[in-house]
Amino acid sequence: MEFLHTHHTGEDEGLWPLVRERDPATGPLLDSLDADHRRITPAAVTVTDAARRYAETASDQTRIRLLAALDSLTAVLVPHLEREVEQAMPVVSATLTQAEWHAWDQEYNVRSKPFTQLGMEGHWLLDGIDPEGHRIVVRLVPPVPRLVLLYGFARAYRRRRAQWWPARDHARNGTAR
Repeated sequence: MEFLHTHHTGEDEGLWPLVRERDPATGPLLDSLDADHRRITPAAVTVTDAARRYAETASDQTRIRLLAALDSLTAVLVPHLEREVEQAMPVVSATLTQAEWHAWDQEYNVRSKPFTQLGMEGHWLLDGIDPEGHRIVVRLVPPVPRLVLLYGFARAYRRRRAQWWPARDHARNGTAR
């Protein structure tokens, strides 16, 4: 939820204003995406609260509340993310230069985070990605930090992933749970 919040904050504070400045005709699309963010935020807060309660007391009632919160978040988040990919990103690509995109990304998604957080987020973003996507994403990071991120954080990320999603790791290893 923190990653999602940071992602949307970066769009609202940096990306959408830049795109709007370059192409005022994008206003209605950007306004609708901003409205989506305002609907997503309370749903994300509800998921966080429900997950915290479930972690404290893994009762059937708290599990049901968490599942309902996840369903509510999914109902608003998935259509929004699909619209970002299908409608907003082509507009962003046509409006901003690669240098402007890179500057925005650095300001809102890289420089504001500690290196350890970037290492974990990087592995999370790469987890399960197809080989071509992996190649593209990895090459966005300069060589020395790339080696540190890929190899220095790999073991810690795998341990954390196993804590978060134990059934997934068992499925990868071919063991039932």
